[in-house]
Amino acid sequence: MSDIYEANGVFGQTNEVQQAYADTCAIKSQQIILNDFGIPVTEDELVQYSYEHGWYQGDDTGTLLPDIGNLLDDAGIHTTRLANANVFNLVNELMYA
Repeated sequence: MSDIYEANGVFGQTNEVQQAYADTCAIKSQQIILNDFGIPVTEDELVQYSYEHGWYQGDDTGTLLPDIGNLLDDAGIHTTRLANANVFNLVNELMYA
């Protein structure tokens, strides 16, 4: 994290996980997970990979729901996809992961 300074001292901190493009939130989220799993990959590399595989168009539409998680799957990280999931589904996944 980087400090944000005002004239009289530190005001707060910036979060370095901000996505570089307006429509890459799903890609950036997967990058954070991949990096946490020890896979050093950049957002730009994942944007290119997603574009080459048809999961990202670069036209401000972002990533379609069925394609979210494809980057993790291709990296060998198990994903679970549920329609109409809720916080209880998430808790269940985290408890038994």
